[in-house]
Amino acid sequence: MARKAKIDYDKKNDLLYIYTGEAAKDSIELDNFVYDISHSGNIIGIEIFNASKFLSKLIKYKFVKK
Repeated sequence: MARKAKIDYDKKNDLLYIYTGEAAKDSIELDNFVYDISHSGNIIGIEIFNASKFLSKLIKYKFVKK
């Protein structure tokens, strides 16, 4: 079942956080991402470091590559 996500952006530190608001049991950091894990083992939040750089590459890839 899909949940509505909340989004926060910290411009000073260029961090994007997408989350459900559910309490996290644990977090896993991989490269420029932190994944928050719920008590039931689901991903309930994603923090993206250097968000503007990541998103600009993602947008460029999606709309330029064919």
